Amino acid sequence: MNKTRKWILSSGTCVEDVIFKHCNKLSAESLLHSWIIDLDDIEAEALFTVEEWKEIRREIRKLPEIDETFIDSMMRFADVKTTSDLTDYEDPNKTLHVSHLESWFDINVWSLIVDHGLRNLVGIETARKESTSEAVSARKNRKRIRTRRKKTEERKKMGSRMDGIFRMYANDIEYGAIEVAKKYDETKLLADGYKLSKAMHDILICLSKHAHFEETKVRQLRVVGMLHLGLKTQVLHLSSPKGYVSILKREKLLEVPVTVEKIRDLIRVLGSVWMVKRIIMDCVDIVNSQVQNSTDFKQELVAMGTETPPNSIVLPWSCDTK
Repeated sequence: MNKTRKWILSSGTCVEDVIFKHCNKLSAESLLHSWIIDLDDIEAEALFTVEEWKEIRREIRKLPEIDETFIDSMMRFADVKTTSDLTDYEDPNKTLHVSHLESWFDINVWSLIVDHGLRNLVGIETARKESTSEAVSARKNRKRIRTRRKKTEERKKMGSRMDGIFRMYANDIEYGAIEVAKKYDETKLLADGYKLSKAMHDILICLSKHAHFEETKVRQLRVVGMLHLGLKTQVLHLSSPKGYVSILKREKLLEVPVTVEKIRDLIRVLGSVWMVKRIIMDCVDIVNSQVQNSTDFKQELVAMGTETPPNSIVLPWSCDTK
């Protein structure tokens, strides 16, 4: 890491140095080993003073405000108390009340809510069914080399299999990921959250490459993740505001209701999907902004050799154990 590019807080503390020193003492892997600061991690918080932690938290970007058109559309159902206009809640078998396998929730609940919510996002698909992450694979294989004189010693390593990946189907660029479990419990929340967070970090690294490592663009990138635990869901988002570290923010747990009387809980879930869609759209725009029109390209050619290139930042990869 370039010392001049590290994140120095107002107190003079170097964030990267604090993380490095702490990780050298740990016996088990932490997200900090991947240079990820989880804002819900009390051990990470304890590494900094109260004021320093507040400064770190201030760098996380707020979620986009929900479009008023969407809100007005949803408000039509905010006071619904019967199932006459909501057939999904007219199921005589009350399937939402009983336990199911992970795939049942994936097919019958989350694919309907999330995939349909993103269906008019041009060029983006939600690849499901244990999809291999190309970003994680890129990290695992970054040291593989092949020359004319020496064959590659091992096969290409596959990336982590995620329960869903938000990606551009034309070029396989990934913008986020999903993990699904059949029920909610703290252990599963932590385990799946850990796996998802590292995959999101790998996706951020790959997006940075697509943005040609231009710092102004890298700082605008934000990768989204979704955890589905039974009928509960949580949105995560990751960005790198300064230095070589990334900040992970977990939003409030929401839940798909089992009765129509709690329809507002469902509207909250739909609102979170809208925000996921907005984050992905913004990220796609940042990556695609690399495409120059003919006038800009001409100006670039004229300025070759005289114009100072934009600042670049190459973020570190995730820890390799997962």
